[in-house]
Amino acid sequence: MKNYIIPFLLSFSMFLYTGCKSDQDKIEDDIKEMKSDPFVIPYSKMSCWINDSIQTKRPWENAKMKLVVYTDSTKCSECTFKNMYMWEDFVKLEKQYSNKFNIVYIFQAKIGMHDKDLASSFNMTELNHPMYIDSKSEFSKANPQLPQESIFHIFLLDENNNVILVGNPLFNPKIEKMLRKYLQEKLGK
Repeated sequence: MKNYIIPFLLSFSMFLYTGCKSDQDKIEDDIKEMKSDPFVIPYSKMSCWINDSIQTKRPWENAKMKLVVYTDSTKCSECTFKNMYMWEDFVKLEKQYSNKFNIVYIFQAKIGMHDKDLASSFNMTELNHPMYIDSKSEFSKANPQLPQESIFHIFLLDENNNVILVGNPLFNPKIEKMLRKYLQEKLGK
């Protein structure tokens, strides 16, 4: 019986190692795919709102660096809005760089949801920040390199819209540190 336990344990541990390794490989492959082409932000095909009103002048669209925070329609918008207060420090960071760095919040609207209703819900977060409502899934159509998994839906773009960092700085101090480092290197301050 003992003769069977050791090979079994070795096989099982190799299975676990291989499974973990393939998950890591998948993440690396997805990030590599995201970096394969510049991202397109179809600003003109999305409505932009601040505090219940549509914005026509949008100087932040010309920022050198953009942190894209994308929420697709499969995610609960209301749940996302409950946590928007957590972005306050990054909004302050954005102001520090005076339109050279901006956060681009993109919300893919659920079918049947009106843009104004979604904007009103966002307004209740008191973040007082522009948000883009993507009623026709233009962002995902323009960027087939974007993985479906939400862990890849927050990323930093350079001046050419190339991905330079992927991850959520709210919950990952390493990502936050890297974000701040990139901003300082590219934009000064």
